[in-house]
Amino acid sequence: MAQSAYWDELEGRLGEWVVKALKRRPASEARLAGSLRVAARHSPSLRDELARAADVLIERSAFDRPLYGAAIRAVAEGKHDDLASLLDRALRSKEGGGLATLAASLLAPAKVKLQEPLARVAACSKPEVAFGAGLALSMRNQPKRSPKSAAAAKKAGWQAQRALIGSVARIKESSRIELCGELLAPLVMTPSLPSLPRVAGPAMKVLRDTERHLGRWLVFARAGHAAGDATALEEARERAASGSSSSRTAWSLLSWAIDDEKPPPALRPSAEVVARLSDRPTSEREMSFLFRLASVQADGARGMLEGLCREDIRASDGVRAAAALAQRYQDRRGVDALRRLAEGKKHRELQGVAVAALWDLGERKEAKDRAEELGSCRNLAGCVWGGLVMRNPRGPDMLEEMRYRRLERGWVQ
Repeated sequence: MAQSAYWDELEGRLGEWVVKALKRRPASEARLAGSLRVAARHSPSLRDELARAADVLIERSAFDRPLYGAAIRAVAEGKHDDLASLLDRALRSKEGGGLATLAASLLAPAKVKLQEPLARVAACSKPEVAFGAGLALSMRNQPKRSPKSAAAAKKAGWQAQRALIGSVARIKESSRIELCGELLAPLVMTPSLPSLPRVAGPAMKVLRDTERHLGRWLVFARAGHAAGDATALEEARERAASGSSSSRTAWSLLSWAIDDEKPPPALRPSAEVVARLSDRPTSEREMSFLFRLASVQADGARGMLEGLCREDIRASDGVRAAAALAQRYQDRRGVDALRRLAEGKKHRELQGVAVAALWDLGERKEAKDRAEELGSCRNLAGCVWGGLVMRNPRGPDMLEEMRYRRLERGWVQ
């Protein structure tokens, strides 16, 4: 199947799903919305469909739906012509359209004028929303984006500072979890984290000081570090040196993750420590920190990677671990298992991610041959993996973190 025909069919399937989802909310909406989030980056027609979906969902005030979160972010990322009007309407609604709308405001280009509606949202009684609006307002008001009027720039800066500092102390744990997942974690996980306005530093420190979960602590620490606050790194280093013996491994890894220009410490973290260092709830046992260590060939990560892909691979993390071992540690013992999964005869739900893994390992012809078979796959995430391989991409690894999260976990952020 030619690339164009493959994508035409995929766009049609995704577009039909969006139309059906607007009529009746499906049980698997989050997982499918993640596929939309990835595919929309490569499809103008799908972005048009998502702009129409965002319009309908804004009219219904359905801001909590994963479909809305995927749609408004994809429209913002793709700089769609309707972006300004959609964001303006959403921000003027009750509670400013929620954190998904504020996340889209961070992605919107500078020419989209959002200062006035963001300033209104910054006065919202819901503290996490006010905080998000203050962060968006301060980031869009940095020197390269500042208004022509110095007085307007000063006013916007004052509004942002009031929203950030005034709301942060009132943010409860449940709201911190939402704020971290919806807004801050995707921001700090961008390939090149931008410098944040200095006013964000003290606010991130307040969030950090009230946070007990190490993964979320790290998100707030990295955001504060990007705003010029060095206290997080100092705190992590101090706890790694003088904390309890059971916590020193975690704090050593945290100090490296805040300022990862140096090699990682020569430590072998347990699965429990790795799960606690993820920005996701510990109960999810999410392994993203392990793959962060693998990306720099940390010796301490190898044993756990081997444990994830022993014998028969049954989960997407096992696929990713086999690929990391082959790509980063020259251990290709799991490649045959990836080939068997790519054939699709067993564990069909892993076929797409296995094909993507083969692509990353340089098995380009085999990956493209198998990708063609994914066009008729019932699993939409598998179809999108196949479409990405068919596009013969260049650049970052196919299994890079955010793409993997959206397709395999259904996280639309």
